[in-house]
Amino acid sequence: MTINTEALRAKFEAWFSGDFPRSVERNVDGEYKYMPANSAWQTYQAGHAAGVAAERERCANLAADLAADACVAYANGEPMSFREMVGNAIREGQEKG
Repeated sequence: MTINTEALRAKFEAWFSGDFPRSVERNVDGEYKYMPANSAWQTYQAGHAAGVAAERERCANLAADLAADACVAYANGEPMSFREMVGNAIREGQEKG
């Protein structure tokens, strides 16, 4: 997955700066002029990366569960369409919250 760094940075700057746009001014090298903004940007990126990794892990687990469910359903003579299985899994995940 490719991350659009400028889009992520725009979201960060909108969140971090609030009513103080100067807080996210950058030097000519692209770094933030002010240390709090630079530190917050590094933390924001790390949090985003962790969230992406966690989402990928959830998707991998869902795929493994779907494969297992498909085998059980087939063995029990109750084959389901992939669309039905994915829909059910998503609905169950939403209910669990």
